[in-house]
Amino acid sequence: QASADLFGTIEERLAGTVIPAVRDAGAWRGLLTYRQRDGAPVATELSAVRLTGLDGSTQAITTILRDVREQQARDARLHMFELLIENSPDGVMVADTDDLITYVNQALVRMGGLRRREDAIGKPIALFFSPSALARFIPSRSSSRSAFSSRKSTASDAWTAPRAAPAAAA
Repeated sequence: QASADLFGTIEERLAGTVIPAVRDAGAWRGLLTYRQRDGAPVATELSAVRLTGLDGSTQAITTILRDVREQQARDARLHMFELLIENSPDGVMVADTDDLITYVNQALVRMGGLRRREDAIGKPIALFFSPSALARFIPSRSSSRSAFSSRKSTASDAWTAPRAAPAAAA
């Protein structure tokens, strides 16, 4: 009853989609969008499992319904930031505390003269920066990751000074 109060009537959708799948396969999990009584959509993840008796007969079907709207909003924001970084004209690199590259965007691949980003992943950041530049710009080791940004000049092959900033642990 609590889910019906929160999500409106869901029995029709369960009866038509989920319950037959659970009876056949023993379990079902997926995303469903319900409408609240006021008509507002609610994105949910539904997990359903068939509970059987000793004789193998279905005794009950138990379900867990989870509101995934906040997760979908976070995923959309993350996707937006990924697009911003990937399409930036600045080269962006993420390295771990061992100074090994874990991410480079396409601009840095082009600036570094690499054929593909996989040529940089797992390599030392010295692939892109001289030891003296690294000594000046690597941030404190209190962060578990660091993000580097640099832009290659269009007038020459010189790189501008890299900027380093601590990034949150992933």
